[in-house]
Amino acid sequence: MINRLRDIPKNTVVVDRERQIRDEYITGAPLFYDVNHDGVSASEVSAKAYGDTTSRYQRMIILNAADSAHPYVVDLFRIKGGKIHDYMMYGSTQWDSVLPIPSSMSLTPMAGEHPLLTPDEQWDSTIRPLYGFFNDVKTGTSTGQWNVTFKNKNADEGARIFMVDDGTVDIFTGRSPSPFHPYNQLPPDPNASIKLYNHWRPFLVVRNQDNTEADTLFVAVFEPFRGSSSVEKVEAIPLKQPDKESVALRITFKDGREDVVLAALSDPVTGQLIDDSIATSDDKFSLKGRIGIWSNMTGSKQHLIGGREFIYPGGAVQLEHGSYLGTVTKVERKEYNCQYNSFVIDTEIPEGTALKGMWVRLIFGKVFDTKDKFHADNMTQLYKIDSVAVKDGQTHIVLANDPGLLLENGMAYETSSLNRKFDGPVKLYPLHKPRTFVDKSEQLLPSA
Repeated sequence: MINRLRDIPKNTVVVDRERQIRDEYITGAPLFYDVNHDGVSASEVSAKAYGDTTSRYQRMIILNAADSAHPYVVDLFRIKGGKIHDYMMYGSTQWDSVLPIPSSMSLTPMAGEHPLLTPDEQWDSTIRPLYGFFNDVKTGTSTGQWNVTFKNKNADEGARIFMVDDGTVDIFTGRSPSPFHPYNQLPPDPNASIKLYNHWRPFLVVRNQDNTEADTLFVAVFEPFRGSSSVEKVEAIPLKQPDKESVALRITFKDGREDVVLAALSDPVTGQLIDDSIATSDDKFSLKGRIGIWSNMTGSKQHLIGGREFIYPGGAVQLEHGSYLGTVTKVERKEYNCQYNSFVIDTEIPEGTALKGMWVRLIFGKVFDTKDKFHADNMTQLYKIDSVAVKDGQTHIVLANDPGLLLENGMAYETSSLNRKFDGPVKLYPLHKPRTFVDKSEQLLPSA
């Protein structure tokens, strides 16, 4: 039964009220992955979750736990294609929660026990259609800047979800079953599905709908809390050239702390930035890179992630090379008596361990299964770096583990798992240098 529910009970975007496509040979394509540096981590992934219905289905997640007592997550979800985009978010499965608590907007109760069903849908005991699982639903239209609280019924803990948008999206809140609640696990007997309704959790659906083609960037900030919330508000900062590929946010805390986050999304095919440079309308912040984070908190550091320049009030961070590009010319493995598990590349990268612990992203051509059936173009994989070595004039990206990959006659072959094969060339897109953290007292570059 959990399998049949599939996408609806997950924190994701559902397109046209349909399930995602499943193909075991194609997984989400990682575009960027950089974790656990002074409390800041980030990743970005793209997927063909709805086949040709969507040309974009892409998500960037940024965790800022530099202040471990007040962490938050920035969530950017980009979708283009289809007519209905439903951003789904649910409360914890680990406890019983109160109904969602909205802020700065008015919500109206919807009539009926299953109000999110369409007029041609009817609820029955077969658990379909899936939108019938939503009960006690209230709805309203966004004010452009708002938040909802999910809270434990028996303790002062939970999460606040702050969202910014253009003020045209529809909002639905209420309750839904909690299939993974620790006291609500389903028995092996598929006919015992009634146990699904023993426990409930709050839900939030944010809907952008366009009868021609929906084109959406959902922007959310999540704040977990215990005791009381620390965030006062989240605002979008206007950009000089606004679009759906980048964003600037101001996160204001109740104690006076203020963070500013700039983020730019990648082209899902090349991995390159769509907006190579972004700047706020007031010229206080600009970014040439993926992510820039500034804070006025005492003793804070400024973060540049996957880029070459981040300008902020009073200073800037600047790198000579934000990333390296190249092509893999050879794969070496210790299993074949090579000195390293490594990728030999046609790009010069400084030797040493400066990149240790970071991840190199390879992009392959066409993907085929063991029966030569074509599945997709431009699949990507991540591999963890140990170091960079130069041997006999060749640059080796030395890996932390065996890559399980062969490169022969212009084709790449997996030696484990699904045994897929990929049409070459195998390209490196892009390898990011370590991020630069600059204390306010140790700025590298004065602002203009």
